[in-house]
Amino acid sequence: MHHNVLNPLKFTLFVHIHILAYNKEKGVESLVYIHGQNVLGIQVDSETRCAHYHKEIDRIAIKFYCCNQYFPCYECHAQCGCGQPKPWPKNTFDQKAVLCGGCGHELTVAQYLNCQSNCPNCHRTFNAGCNLHAHLYFETEKGS
Repeated sequence: MHHNVLNPLKFTLFVHIHILAYNKEKGVESLVYIHGQNVLGIQVDSETRCAHYHKEIDRIAIKFYCCNQYFPCYECHAQCGCGQPKPWPKNTFDQKAVLCGGCGHELTVAQYLNCQSNCPNCHRTFNAGCNLHAHLYFETEKGS
C-alpha cells in the first residue's frame, strides 16, 4: 500500500522555491544559506545583515515563531514573510530561535535574551539596539 507521505526536504525546497518566486515578483530575491541555515530577507549578506539593518554589529537572524523561518529583522519578515507575525511564547524560550551570523551558533530565546549582546560561542558583539524590538519577536512585558 502506497502512502502519500511528503518528504520533508522536498517540502522545504518546494516552499522555498515558491517563496522565492513570490518574492521575485515583489522585487525581493534574498534567500541566503548562512552557516547551514536559510535566511530570507532583503539584500541579506553572509552575516545576516540586511537592507534595513546593516551596521557591522547587525549579525543575527531571528527564526520567526509564526513561520519557522529565519529573517534578519522584523521589516524583512513584513516584506517577505508569512504576513502573520507572532512572537515566541514564553513557554517556548528553550527553543533555538536566534542565529549568530558570525559563527552560525543557534541560541535559544532564553540564551539570546540573557547573552548581553554577545555570542556565547564566538564572542562577537550583537547590536544591543535589537532589544528595543524584542517584543516583536518574543513575549515580553512590553509585548504581552
